[in-house]
Amino acid sequence: MLTESPGRRKIREEVELSPQVTNAEGKIVPLSDRPNILITSALPYVNNAPHLGNIIGSTLSADVFARYSRTGPVVAQVLYICGTDEYGTTTETKALEEGMTPSDLCDKYHQIHKDSYQWFDIGFDHFGRTTTPKQTEICQEIFTALYDNGHLTEHEIEQVYCEKDARFLADRFVEGTCPKCGSAVGTPFYSSDL
Repeated sequence: MLTESPGRRKIREEVELSPQVTNAEGKIVPLSDRPNILITSALPYVNNAPHLGNIIGSTLSADVFARYSRTGPVVAQVLYICGTDEYGTTTETKALEEGMTPSDLCDKYHQIHKDSYQWFDIGFDHFGRTTTPKQTEICQEIFTALYDNGHLTEHEIEQVYCEKDARFLADRFVEGTCPKCGSAVGTPFYSSDL
């Protein structure tokens, strides 16, 4: 759990922001006597420091809604969560650019993101990471439940592979022209069609 910033504490004192009810472990718990609201923001990638688009386009609006929900007219029990998305090609590519492992890159940029959001006084109740053991466990439970209930189907797709680098390439890193008209790529299709 993030520590409450002095600015948020001042707002809580001045606006009488309703304190969140927590259990013995300090975790916010649902209540039966008021609305319970879960608020999430889009998870920023760890391939760079956060920018105003991250703040304005996602976290700030959710933070404003969380604060409003905690102050009334109907005071709610709110859990506002976010975290860094540490999987994907952007992470691998940035790690290669910076000459470090993806894990080290994730550690570095997670802290930069966390510090930046605290500087802007964004009041997450929890700012996590997609690479934690708990996150992995939850995702595997969801996947298994979907699979066991027949909600997943298997498909084969072609992917571009770079022999020199011994890795698959994300579509965004494959350049070419449209196989249909010869123009620069302008419609979505698989990169293996280029």
